[in-house]
Amino acid sequence: MEDTCYLQDLFTAGDVRGRGVGRALIAAVTAVVQARGGHRLYWQTHTTNAAGRALYDRVSEHKGFIVYGQDF
Repeated sequence: MEDTCYLQDLFTAGDVRGRGVGRALIAAVTAVVQARGGHRLYWQTHTTNAAGRALYDRVSEHKGFIVYGQDF
C-alpha cells in the first residue's frame, strides 16, 4: 500500500489571493509528501471555486471524481 496525503484545507486570505500563495502552499506540501516517501497528494474543492480550480488545473490533474457525503 502506498502512502497518500489528503490536503484537507487550502486557504489563503483574500488580500493575498492571486499572488502565488496557494501555489507555494501546494508546492510545500508536495515537497514534504515526497520527502517522506509518499506517492500521492490529493484534495477536494467545491465546483463553484473557480479561482481555486483554475490554479488546481495548472498544478495537478483532475481525476474526475465527484464526492458524495452525509452530515449527521
